[in-house]
Amino acid sequence: MKKLFLLLLAVLCLCGCSTPAANNDQTNAEEEYNAVEFLDWMRAEDRYKTVGAVSKSEGAKTGYILDASGKPTKEHMDDILDFTSKAVASGGENDVYFVVVEDPETQASIVGTNKGVYTGEGTVVVLVYSERLVAEEHQVSQDGTVYKYQVDRGYYDAGIATGYLNIAATAYGYGTHMFQGVVLKNTPVGERSWNYDQFLKDADGNWMTYRNGDTTSEKWYGDHPTENLKFVCAIVVGTMEEGLNIDGFTGPTTRSEYPANYAYWSGYTETEDSTSGATE
Repeated sequence: MKKLFLLLLAVLCLCGCSTPAANNDQTNAEEEYNAVEFLDWMRAEDRYKTVGAVSKSEGAKTGYILDASGKPTKEHMDDILDFTSKAVASGGENDVYFVVVEDPETQASIVGTNKGVYTGEGTVVVLVYSERLVAEEHQVSQDGTVYKYQVDRGYYDAGIATGYLNIAATAYGYGTHMFQGVVLKNTPVGERSWNYDQFLKDADGNWMTYRNGDTTSEKWYGDHPTENLKFVCAIVVGTMEEGLNIDGFTGPTTRSEYPANYAYWSGYTETEDSTSGATE
């Protein structure tokens, strides 16, 4: 696997950072080729698509190696999560929190089996939490701190970070599958996700803490209680089966063409037809 080499390339691809050669208005053919190679490798191997497929005749084929031989190593997960924790975020505040669940029975209780068996000894489930999602009236922090209730930013930050995790896991050769509608009961926007609180507490039942934002500053950032986080989604991470035949299957893993949903906007000119439907 490309491992950390691909992670570094992913940073370049995601962040759009200029290379030293670009800053000097020079062309470094090797660096440019490597970046393109990473993107081509993901496309050729279908590694940018989620793991899992469904056939009406054969049922679900999740594509994971479920025995212990496929389990992501702690070293790999540490690096994946470290990369993920540096994802861009609103205001530079690192307000997304991840919890890795390794116990197979607990993993199964989280994502369920109604869409196939996605978890086992060979997988981990990463729970994604975000701040800014809990309304003030539902925050019960013991220190009395009330955090900003900004639903759009809370979900947007979590989405960006989840994308980073997917790229990092892919670079290490793992596959991912995201579950948002999971078995454990969800709660409405602005309320605490009570069923997921158990994963935010230590062995003594105390709320864990996390550092939000710049670790060198105490003015705007500092230790926050996980009590004010809300569950967003669960991500299964594991090793995909070699040579899995998914012909005739439907779902994200199927090798099909994705539409290129993008455009370059060059301005808008109002015409007579564009205002013909207007009423006074």
